[in-house]
Amino acid sequence: MIIVKELDGTSSWQVHHTELSANNVLLLNSTSAEANPSTDFNNGGLGTVNATTFGFVSGASDANNVNESGLGYIAYCFYSVSGFSKIGSYTGNGSTNAITGLGFQPDWILARRTDAADNWAIINSVTNTYLLANLTDAEATYNWFEFTSDGFTLSTSTLNASGGTYIYMAFKIN
Repeated sequence: MIIVKELDGTSSWQVHHTELSANNVLLLNSTSAEANPSTDFNNGGLGTVNATTFGFVSGASDANNVNESGLGYIAYCFYSVSGFSKIGSYTGNGSTNAITGLGFQPDWILARRTDAADNWAIINSVTNTYLLANLTDAEATYNWFEFTSDGFTLSTSTLNASGGTYIYMAFKIN
């Protein structure tokens, strides 16, 4: 997962995830479903992405929001590390849904539906609370989520709408 933000302006946070449709992005500060706007990684020509680098294709230096000439940017790049972090996806079922195979019990998760408008949820095992990253709401206690030894379980349609496509980033406390 790559999150890019222009430092010199007010453009949106652009989020690239391997589970999104080709050249699509999500906006970290928005509830919009994944899209392919003209001023994102697609127009910017995101090049090869691997475990250590990402880049832009030749001639993509004028792309707004991710690679405009003369502007400063910051990029946060995440990948799965066995026993510590997992970047993945799942399909919601609207009922009890066990997401397993992480290889560790996560303590912090960022999750978001990609195929429809939704909030970015940050779920924390230490305080048993969640925040909605794109809103200014206070943190709230959850009763629909459980951290398990190999993943997490959702017990309602929250972050689990039937047929919905979701991405997540999970971390273990080090």
